[in-house]
Parts: sequence; structure tokens; C-alpha cells
Amino acid sequence: MVLRPYELSYERIDRVAKAFNDVGIDGVLRIEVHVDPQYRYLKRLAEIAGVEAGVVYALLNAVVSYRLAMKGEDWWECFSSAISSKIRVRGKPSSVKEVVEDVIWFLNTCPGASVRRDAKIKRIRTIYRHARRLLEKLFEDPELVVRDPDYVIEKLARALQVESWRKTIVFSVKMAYYAFGGPEKGLYMKSTIPIPVDIRVSCVSYSSGVVKARSPEEVLRYPRTAQEAWGIVSRISGVPPLHLDSVIWVVGGVIRGKELLEARKSIVDLFTNVLELGDIVMLAEELAWRECP
Repeated sequence: MVLRPYELSYERIDRVAKAFNDVGIDGVLRIEVHVDPQYRYLKRLAEIAGVEAGVVYALLNAVVSYRLAMKGEDWWECFSSAISSKIRVRGKPSSVKEVVEDVIWFLNTCPGASVRRDAKIKRIRTIYRHARRLLEKLFEDPELVVRDPDYVIEKLARALQVESWRKTIVFSVKMAYYAFGGPEKGLYMKSTIPIPVDIRVSCVSYSSGVVKARSPEEVLRYPRTAQEAWGIVSRISGVPPLHLDSVIWVVGGVIRGKELLEARKSIVDLFTNVLELGDIVMLAEELAWRECP
């Protein structure tokens, strides 16, 4: 028997899954393309660096996207702009080694990496040392991240000697998929890789009521139960967890600290012109079922 600090709410899971089922994977892909700024920044980087290098850049930077000294959107804009500027001067990277060196250079220069900068750089070097073949495979065949994301996760987690469900590990595959341009190509990751639980996802896990936690902070401290809840939402709705994350993450960015009606209006505004109005209203009501303090 698995002991949890808080329980799942199957009634709320069913309601949230129904909303995602109505939106469908096609609707989620549109949200990724038109709403998530991270996709926009990585698309721009891949256009300049080449898709092959872009996928490796995205994977590596995502693995060190923790304890940031700036908002997530600003972090990825900083990364895309800095690496793109370097490439315009030097030219596209011709090897994984160059990509790794560029990421380390970025970590040494971007203010967003100031917290535990040395640990972040060490993590990149560890991946290069123990998962170099994985990086080279992605450099040679970037579609691998869509075709077999579980393989990528397994190799990355093994190199870092951490569990494969950890936030930055699963997040890295999503960002690599973004750099590949999966959403605009109509491709999605058919995998049960769990959702990465950060402060925004913990907020929506709480506000949607899919978990019976006492606060978003409790969700963040014990992410595995939230991952289980979203895994069930995924199975019912047919939308893979990492794609649920695309919707949840942008929603979490606009509802935190808002009163319920204001939070729902923010969700409606966010998805206007991207989804059908009825689907937007249902998402707003189910994801902002209660306030996220």
C-alpha cells in the first residue's frame, strides 16, 4: 500500500479529464504553438542553430532549469537570444561538444543561472561524460525525442543517477520536443512520462481539485501524488501527460493569487482565438475550480 500525504479526488479528475477530452490533442498542440512562449523561443533558436543542435540545446538547458533567478519565460528568452547571438557570430555548432560548451558559457553569463551556478554546470558536464552517446544520437536524429521519449528519459536519468520522474528530467524531453517543432508538425509524444511538477503545476493541481492537498506548497513538496492524478487525467482524456503540462503550465502562470472569477477570466483571455469558446469556458471552470492562493 502506497501512503500519500494527500489523496486523489476521482470526482474532480473525471471532470478535468472531460474538459481535456473535449479540447483534444489537436487543441493542445494549438495551445503549445500559439500560447506557450517557451515554444516560440525554442522554435527561433532551432531555426538559427538547426533542428539537430536545437534539440540538444533545449534538452541540456531544461535539465538545469531549476532554482532560477528569473521567470521561466524570461529564462528561455535569455537562452534563445544568447545562443542565437553566439551562433550568428561563430556559425552553427558542428558537434555535441560545441553545444555543451555553449550551454556552459550561457550558464556563466545569464543572471537567471546565478543560484547554484556551479552545480548547474557540473550537471551539464556529468551528462556529457555519461550520456554523450545519447546527445550524439539526438544530434544525428532529432526525431528520436518524439519517436522514443522514454529512451531519452531513461538514458538521461541514468547518467545523472536520479529517478526518471524528477521534474527537470521529464521537462527536458518536453523542451527538446519543442525545439524539434513537434506541435507545428502535428506530432505528439505518445508516452506516459509523468508531468513535471513545478510551482505552476502545483498551483493548478490544487486549484483544479484533482488532489485533496491543503495548499499548492504541499503539492510541490510531494509531487508524486499530483503526477498520479494527472496520469489518470491523461488516460481518460487521451492527452499524454507532457502535453497536459503545456496547458497547465500556462494556466498556472495567470491564475496564481487571483480571485476565482478573475482567474477564470484570465484563462478565457489566454485561450481566446485558439480554442472554441465552449471548450475554453469548461477548461476555465475546471482548472480554476477553487482559488490558487
